[in-house]
Amino acid sequence: MHFADIAATWALYKTQIIVGLVVVVVAFLLLKTMVKLVKFALLLGIGAAIGVGSAYGLTRLGVQGQHAYWGAVGITLAVLLLGSFRRRKK
Repeated sequence: MHFADIAATWALYKTQIIVGLVVVVVAFLLLKTMVKLVKFALLLGIGAAIGVGSAYGLTRLGVQGQHAYWGAVGITLAVLLLGSFRRRKK
């Protein structure tokens, strides 16, 4: 391909090339954000399930509901914090 061919191709398709690049970059950023949101939702669900289960167990053992509730909140927060840590790549 000669320079004249490249210039003619660019002149003819520059809008499509630029729009295509923008679409690819936006799609990549949205996909990256969606993966983070799905991971957060999954961790929140797991933490809430463990927290509710422990709160139920604590109330069955005679702990007041208010204290069991805050225990569930603490466990959910701990699961979210543990899940947010990233392993260091060597």
